[in-house]
Amino acid sequence: MKEELFKKLYSKGIHLVTKIRKNMKNILMDMTDKIMLRKRGMIESIGSLLKCRYNIEHSRYRSPKTLSLNVYSCIIAYIFRENKPSERKKMAIPA
Repeated sequence: MKEELFKKLYSKGIHLVTKIRKNMKNILMDMTDKIMLRKRGMIESIGSLLKCRYNIEHSRYRSPKTLSLNVYSCIIAYIFRENKPSERKKMAIPA
């Protein structure tokens, strides 16, 4: 992505969070963006779970009401799920 487009989107409040590659310039990143980048794996796994298991990726909605109804029902079904993806908690090593 060109730097001009990135700055234009950033000024409008759209933050595209990606890892910095070798050929990219170093840029300062907000702390919230860094945290979200660390949690990217979990966010993607929840998204794929909603798409695969709860069929949130259905594309033939006849009205916006049915779209929102399906999305809400999928999220509610996910809330009641017992085994959700979670972060592994770091264990403190006793001294």
